[in-house]
Parts: sequence; structure tokens; C-alpha cells
Amino acid sequence: MTQRLPVALNPVLSPEGRRAALFLGGRGTDIYLLDLASGRPSQFTFDPRLDFAAVWSPDGSEIIFSSTRKGPFDLYEKQASGAGGERLLLETAEDKVPTDWSADGKFLLYRNMDVNHNFDIRALSLADKKPFTVLATEHDERDAQLSSDGQWIAYQSNESGRFEIYVRPFRSPGADVKADERWKISADGGTQVRWKHDRSELFYVGLDGRLMAVPIRETADAKAIVAGTPADVNAPTIPLLFGGGTQTGSYAVSKDGRRFLMTTIPRGLSTTPVTVHLNWPAAR
Repeated sequence: MTQRLPVALNPVLSPEGRRAALFLGGRGTDIYLLDLASGRPSQFTFDPRLDFAAVWSPDGSEIIFSSTRKGPFDLYEKQASGAGGERLLLETAEDKVPTDWSADGKFLLYRNMDVNHNFDIRALSLADKKPFTVLATEHDERDAQLSSDGQWIAYQSNESGRFEIYVRPFRSPGADVKADERWKISADGGTQVRWKHDRSELFYVGLDGRLMAVPIRETADAKAIVAGTPADVNAPTIPLLFGGGTQTGSYAVSKDGRRFLMTTIPRGLSTTPVTVHLNWPAAR
């Protein structure tokens, strides 16, 4: 099924896979929920300031998003049903954008812009609302995604001079991660990494807009990651992803890794019409 919408950015599938939260350019500054069966969007936030980048709770009952209601991008929470108002979750002087919610419900990952305008990866402990740094260097580390067992994060970093995809352990505050506990996944640049639910595969967007897939596995002692060779997903039938994948999210993947919700540019066109592909049947 294909449904044409205004520019749709940061699509994120609900846990049950029947809805997606996204931002629709041309429809104001709010987040919408898209029913994938009908293709109809419904407005979720209703504030004149910019609301952006939603993530779902593991049970699908709550959504955390970023908003400029007090100036910088702060983190807010709201029931996915739309009932009740928004609750301010984290307010600081820096811009913050949520990127993932752990499967056990304990942690929220978000990207944080530091005073030098570099992005760092931080996490919020949802039990006590205390943030902590996951990874911060002089480079951009951003858009981290947790594995379903909560043991690993996949993320993008430009430390090599361009964005590449890496995996490293995710540990609670105060636990050390050694310098060599990091594994490069992409081959020729990459952004927007996503996990397959069973942790057997990672997806990412190449810097040319292609959707890529990489088989991965843990070593026998579960202390390292071994990555296979990246491959173009179902090339050339899947169009290029909108924006090249460097700034905003342009796709979501189902838990089984066989369906994608994507904001795309048809290959060969110089203009940028946007189509959201619903329930794309990837040939794998």
C-alpha cells in the first residue's frame, strides 16, 4: 500500500506495528499519528511551538517527544491515546531529541547538543528522572538505538570525517566502557541505524540515500560484535530515502525486519516528491 502525504519526517512505528508517530511538514508544527491500515493521520500534539521526534513506550501506551515550548528542545511525555495533557519530562539549557526507549522501560536515549554545538548521546533514567552521559567526545555521536536485550547501542559518529555506524555496549551510570569495546558496522558511511528485533541484523541509510542491511552476531562470550558485509536492501526497487539520512529520520522497520515505513525520493528524479510506503514487503 502506498499513501502520498506531505513531507513526513521521523516516522516511528508503534510496538504493535499498526500505527506510526511522525512529523508532517505543511501541517503546522505538531506530531501526528498515522493509522497504517487506512493511511489516515490524526493530530497528536496541539501547540504552536515545534513538536518533533516522537518515541513510543515499550507497551505503546506513552509517547515521549521533543518540543521548543520553553525555548530549547525539551522532552515531554503524553499518553498515546491522546488523553490528558503533556508532562514536562526533562528541561535543560541544551537541545534534546529522544531517539529510543529501552524495551524494559527503564531508560530513554536522546541526543544532546553541547555548548560547542556537537551532539552527544545521553540517557534518562525514567525511574528517578536523572540524565547521564552515554558517549561524549569532540565529534558528533547521535541517534543511538538500543538492542532489544538492552546490552548494546548502535549509533552514528563522524569521528572519521564522515558519519559511520558503530555498536558499543550500553551500561548503566558509572559502569566503564573500554576504548576497544566498539565495532564499526557500515562500510562507506551511514546514518539512521535501526535494529532487527532479534538482533541478527542492523539497517542503516547510506550517505547516498540507499537503505542498507548488515548481518551481525555476538561472539560466543557475548563480549563483542561481528558484522557481515552491508548489502543494499531489495535494490533497485526501493527508492532513495529523503534527505540522505543525515539530519532527520526517514524510515522505520518492523520487528521482523521485513517491512519498512519510508519517506522516499523516486530514483532518477531531481525533485523531491515524498511518498510514505506502508508495509513495504522487502524481498529478503
